[in-house]
Amino acid sequence: MNAGAKELFVRRILCNWLVCLAVWLAVKIKSESAKLVMIFWCLFAFISSGFEHCVANMTLLSLGLLIPHGTDVSFTGMLHNLSWVTLVNIVGGALFVGMAYWFATVKKVQEQRSPVVSARESKVISRVIED
Repeated sequence: MNAGAKELFVRRILCNWLVCLAVWLAVKIKSESAKLVMIFWCLFAFISSGFEHCVANMTLLSLGLLIPHGTDVSFTGMLHNLSWVTLVNIVGGALFVGMAYWFATVKKVQEQRSPVVSARESKVISRVIED
């Protein structure tokens, strides 16, 4: 709750990268059991590494405030942590994961597109083919 923003920046990006990876693997994989295994391993990696995610921190920090605690645990510390975690999770998901996925698929989409031919051009092409 008292960690600085610079200290946790990379851990937060990697956390959301693992969470987004779990979601995308669940969409791409066809087998239900394989989906469960991949989601488990991605989330297990994020939890065991001690990464911080905004949804997980909402629960953990709220529980920390409800039980008896020392002076280093406070509501303002929770708000500070959640604001930074949420912002960096958005950056990690949208920028690093979204842009990586876009770069990986943009070339495939451009290769699959066929050239657009107008009606006039199609008549010219058909005449050339017939002759």
